[in-house]
Formats: sequence, structure tokens, C-alpha cells
Amino acid sequence: MALHLNTRRPSAAGVAGSLALAAAALASAAAAATPAPQALPAEIDSEIQAGAKSQDDPPTEVEFADLTFSDATSRAERLERILVVLWVDGAVDSQKGEKLRSAMFDDMAVVRWMAEYGVAVRIDGSVDKKGVRSNKVTAFPAVDLIDLRRGGRVERFLPGSNSADFLAAVYGLEQEGEEMERPTGIEANEPFRWLAWANGRYRRADETAAEDAASGYRWCLLNADQFRPGFRARYLEFLLKRISYLKQRTYTAIAVINSERDRLAAKMMRGEATQREVYELTRVDFWRRKHLETRDLYVKLGGLGTTQERYRQWLFYEVVPELAQWEQYQEILDVLGDDAVGLFSERIAMLERQAQADRAAAKGPAEENGAEEDGAQGPSAEGTAKAEGPTAPHNATMEYTVPDDRGRIIVEASWVYEALLASGRGADAKALLAFMAETYPLGKTYGLFMERALRLKLWSLAAEIADTGMAVVDERGQRRLQRLLGKIPVDGEDDDTDGR
Repeated sequence: MALHLNTRRPSAAGVAGSLALAAAALASAAAAATPAPQALPAEIDSEIQAGAKSQDDPPTEVEFADLTFSDATSRAERLERILVVLWVDGAVDSQKGEKLRSAMFDDMAVVRWMAEYGVAVRIDGSVDKKGVRSNKVTAFPAVDLIDLRRGGRVERFLPGSNSADFLAAVYGLEQEGEEMERPTGIEANEPFRWLAWANGRYRRADETAAEDAASGYRWCLLNADQFRPGFRARYLEFLLKRISYLKQRTYTAIAVINSERDRLAAKMMRGEATQREVYELTRVDFWRRKHLETRDLYVKLGGLGTTQERYRQWLFYEVVPELAQWEQYQEILDVLGDDAVGLFSERIAMLERQAQADRAAAKGPAEENGAEEDGAQGPSAEGTAKAEGPTAPHNATMEYTVPDDRGRIIVEASWVYEALLASGRGADAKALLAFMAETYPLGKTYGLFMERALRLKLWSLAAEIADTGMAVVDERGQRRLQRLLGKIPVDGEDDDTDGR
């Protein structure tokens, strides 16, 4: 369904359905457009991906030992292995902890690598506070990859990371005692050789090594798909993150990431970009820390043609926070239509269908077939092609997708709430708050909506939100609301100069 912006308000059902399907289309773009990565050749698998040596009883999962950080380092040093630490906050893993553990360590390639080279430990940060302080762990859960023999922490993974990020980080790690040469000859056509070489150079401290690492990651970004289709899709996030980190060490990294952004933006302006490339641009801007440039591009695309309007559909949720922060409310209202609740209710429903399908796929082929009939990606055939490849469930969340989750939905709904309030649509704003609070009765929900009221100096409304939230949120959420109440000035009067 096409969505025409900057015209009269479309119908509520049309807006909700079209934008929800646009989000689903962008989320599945890479899975539809990019074949699954090919299996590694045997010699690469054993050397880089570290297929475990022949065993009578090969491991089927990564087993974590509950230790303190001091005991964990002693074990890793004694065994001369890489230390992999899962940091948690409590005796029982949180939902985020379980999700991160599953996303990173259920992959059999990771299981094999850990069996060959790793020591897996789980550390409860509420018990080992000294270990938390010494490793500067500020949020849970997290996973640290630590090479005690050669310089300490290699990588820290946070929620949202997956097995592809882990494998990309460890390629070549077990070889770093040797001096790896820049790939030449036939090896220059193997992306995993470039990745291993770049990883090795990344660990070195000198400027030349940083330039080499940036060049290696650039080769993977631009050329790998010629030799291994799907490589860029699978490892995009890791490559962009490493290039971003190198910006402080070499101008080469800045040039690489900026030129890639310019290339993608130019294709969008000409109307030649694919869904996958639109998503890639949002991730490039994320790692450049240039979110406002995504917003600026969104605005520039307006009125350029049907294709560019479709790009705006795909980008809408990504730029809502920036549009609202800079009070470009009309850009939001042009898309919103009459029913803001419908905009998010359909998106939440699609998220739940996806979660149900993922759970069904994890249980086995028989139930997986049933899940397909549920339309986990939504009813649109245009933007909801299934993941392909023998190792990918038909509707599993791919590594290369727009990350949609409860947190993003709450944040973006709160900014739409502000746009409605600022535009005199108080009834619509009230309905959106009621719906989100009923769906997600959390401290985050009430806190963010309260913050939006505070931004508009609607003191009594902010106090009302806090009063309602205090009755339903947990102790942590109550503390958050209490802190926000402290921002209301004594004897403050609502700013109603805009008719709010």
C-alpha cells in the first residue's frame, strides 16, 4: 500500500497498516535480498571458525561456570585459553540475559570455537562487585571476550549482539601469536582471510596497524559479497563498529565510513536504493553518531517521487525521535493520520506474532510448519519474504534486520505523544498514553511519557502521569518517577501559550 505524505490525513487504518508493513518490509529486506552465507571451506572452518577437533562426545552447548573474576582469570591462564565472561546481575538470568546468551551461544559454530579455545564463566555482578569495578561493567547483561595472554579485553557485547558478532570478533584471534600477512594471491579473494588479518592489525597499537585494520574492514565491507554472497549482511554491524572505533586512531576509518554513507545517500536521492541499502544507511549513521543526518535525509526525500516516499516510510520510525526533539512536529503529523494508537497497536501485534513464530521455530520442524500459517511477518508479500538457507528457520530473526523491540516502541510512542500534545491534539495524546500504559505498564513507559510532558512544561500533566504510574510500577520505576517529579518547579504553572 502506498502512503502519500504531505497531503490530507490518510485514514487511520491505512496509516497503521501501511507504516507497520513498512517497518516489517525494512526488517526483512536483507533476509529477502541476501542469500545466507555459504559454508566455510574445510581448511577455513578449522583454522578461522575453529571447528572442534574430533571428539568421541562433541559438545552441544556452551556450559558456563559460576566463578568470581579472579578465579575465572586463573582458570583461563592455566588452560591458556580465551576467557569469555557473561556478566549478570543476580543469581537467575534476567530475560535480557537469557536472550543475549541464546543469541550468542546457541550457534554450533560458537559452541565448537568455545570447546577448542574458550573458557566460559558466568559472573554475578551483585556478588563479585570487585570484578565489576575492575572491568568497568556499567550495565547488565554483557559479555566480555578477554585474551589474557595478549593485551586483555578484545570485545564487549551488549544486548542486541549475536553469534555473528562473536564469530567475527574471534576470527584469527587464536593465531595472533603469529605475524599474519596481508592477504595476497588466491587468499586475497577470501573474505575470512581479510577479516582475520584486519582483526589482528586492529589489536596492535601503532598508527600503521590502525590504517591496515581500517583498510581490511573496508575490503570486507565493499568486496566480500563478490566471493561470499551474504558476508556483508551477516557481519555488517561488526564491521561498522570496528571502523567506528578506529576513527580515533586513523583518518582512513573516517574516510571509509563517510564515503559509504555518501554512496548510500546518493542512491536514495536518485531513487535507486534497495530496502537493504536504506537500512544500511541507518546503521552507518548510527555508528557515525550522526542521527540528525538521517533526519535531514528523510526531510530532503520529501516530494522527490514515489520511490523516495517509500524510503520515507521505511525511515519514519527511525527519525521520529529526532523530528520531535527538534520540534518538527508537522513532519510527524503528516504521516500520523487520525489514529496514533493504531500506528503502534499493529506494530506491537506484529512484534508478538514474530516472537510466537520464533518460539515455534525453536521447538522443532513440526511446530515450525504451523507457525508459518500465522503470518509472523505480517500479510504483505512485498516486504515479508522468509529467510532463506538450509540453516535458517523460515521466519527466524536474521542477524541483518531492523532491530524492533518493546523498548524502541515505547521510546518512539513517547515522542509521538509529545508531537500530539504540542499540536493541540490532547485527546489523541491521552488515548496513546492509555494504550501504551495498558500494554506496557512499566517505569520506562510512564517515565518517558512524563519526560515529554516536562519538555512542554505541562507540569500538572507530568504530575498526573507520575501519580498514575506510582500505583502500578515496581520500586525501581517509582524511584524514576520520583526523580522526575523533582523537576517540576515549585508553584509552576502550565505553559499553555500554544493552546495545549
